Amino acid sequence: MKSSAVSPGISRSAEHQTLVDTHFHSRVTQWRDVYEQEGVEGAIYRKRLDIVLRWIDELAIPTGQKVLEIGCGAGRCTVALAQRGYPIHAMDSVEGMVNSTQEHASEAGVSSSVTTSLGDAHNLPFRDGSFGLVLAMGVIPYLHFPQKALKEMVRVLRPDGFLLVTAGNP
Repeated sequence: MKSSAVSPGISRSAEHQTLVDTHFHSRVTQWRDVYEQEGVEGAIYRKRLDIVLRWIDELAIPTGQKVLEIGCGAGRCTVALAQRGYPIHAMDSVEGMVNSTQEHASEAGVSSSVTTSLGDAHNLPFRDGSFGLVLAMGVIPYLHFPQKALKEMVRVLRPDGFLLVTAGNP
């Protein structure tokens, strides 16, 4: 009886993650190009990135502080932060996004400052207090257990670190 009570929740969360991953896997090229698009959608994403980068600049986080970006997508923010001198770990649940981030970092000449991995925001493979900044742009709406993921983000933050989470994508 216990296992059947647990299984539906596990099954639903696995199903949810599969749907999310499939959605983004099929749109890797779109996410790689969205910031260059003409029109409203491209303008919204460029503006969001500009705002997030401005906030990070205003926080005046020392450049040696390690950064974790959860849901790195095509790596646009990852590369911008690496160019600012931050060692950054970019994580996504979709292999195509991780590959795109690696390519973007290589093209920008910052691959030595960027590490990447496939990962799950609900179970971060890092020690407590590992990062001075944890960033999740537009990720929360796609998580099956947002509270658990947020607890994980806080867990891996340094005591004097910053957590920056943005609302859903347009």
